[in-house]
Amino acid sequence: MSMKWILMVACCLLALPMNARSGSQAEAEQVLDRTLALMTHPGGTRFNYKFHLGRLFNRYGTFIYKQDKSLSWNTKEMVWADGKTVWALDRRKRIVRIMNPSQSRKGLKGMDEQMAMARTDYDVTMHEEGNEYVLTLKAKTKKADAREAQVWIEKKSYHPLRVKLKISVFWGTVEISDFRTGNYKDSMFSFPKEKYADVKMVDKRK
Repeated sequence: MSMKWILMVACCLLALPMNARSGSQAEAEQVLDRTLALMTHPGGTRFNYKFHLGRLFNRYGTFIYKQDKSLSWNTKEMVWADGKTVWALDRRKRIVRIMNPSQSRKGLKGMDEQMAMARTDYDVTMHEEGNEYVLTLKAKTKKADAREAQVWIEKKSYHPLRVKLKISVFWGTVEISDFRTGNYKDSMFSFPKEKYADVKMVDKRK
């Protein structure tokens, strides 16, 4: 289970269009349109995350993505993906695995493709809780990455706050903070060889 896969699933769930069963259709569409605009900002999006799967798995870090590119890091790993190549650095072992995007969930398709897949996979409803909108998603097909999910969105800013998703038989939660858009250069999503001259490079591409 890779953190990038979990985060990309969470991002796609945040950006789903919906057919609301509670609340007006216009309100529901407005919430998703505003959030989608933030999630797909042309200059890129950045946020900090804390993921916990009960007591089994806990991890926190930072995730930046721009179209089909991404950069993420936590205490164990740092991953660059420029849309054509994925570099995954094991910080402790000082090993970088080089992969094609199709070889690993660390190199998923772009956000547009992910959302296009997700549109057909879930039934979505919405209600309000205080200062937050709450979306509830249930998978319509077995191919969906998460069987069920809930998404909390702040009313004032339309920023995503957290995503709770069911992975296999377990429930995991992604807490999102310091969500922001920016203008990130494409070069930051490629592995900076000059900064990591001491690491061992292992080419896993096929």
